[in-house]
Amino acid sequence: MVLTEEDEIINAKAALDFFNTHADEDSFCHIYTSSTQGSQTSLSNKVVYQHVHDKKNRILGFSHVCLATPPEHRHYGSTPDYVSRVHHSSVIGKNPRSGCLNTKSNPYLGPLTPENLKSYAMRRLTFNPHFNEIMLKMNQFLS
Repeated sequence: MVLTEEDEIINAKAALDFFNTHADEDSFCHIYTSSTQGSQTSLSNKVVYQHVHDKKNRILGFSHVCLATPPEHRHYGSTPDYVSRVHHSSVIGKNPRSGCLNTKSNPYLGPLTPENLKSYAMRRLTFNPHFNEIMLKMNQFLS
């Protein structure tokens, strides 16, 4: 299982509780986290955490949307032929989801959380910069 702690659609705590209750001893879970790491101490050794906050590349975090998409993907990768809109809220005082711009600016990438939208112009991260690492770990686990 691969998930992200900051996802607003998939409840990471509930997924981990289910995983820890039902997964066999050979299973493992990989979690991407951007800023909070406090819950790590209470989980089993089957859970691998990877910090993804990367200000240099303007990545604030991951959502479930990006986990299964490689950076090389033509449509959603790091240099896509499709670019989603930029979201912002407090900058213009609008609802976080309605303040969309079609721009070629260089916004921060990550989940469109209320916290991110209050501070940054955001574009949803649509690819996983760590995709190849995860695939390698999955292949090792399966072999």
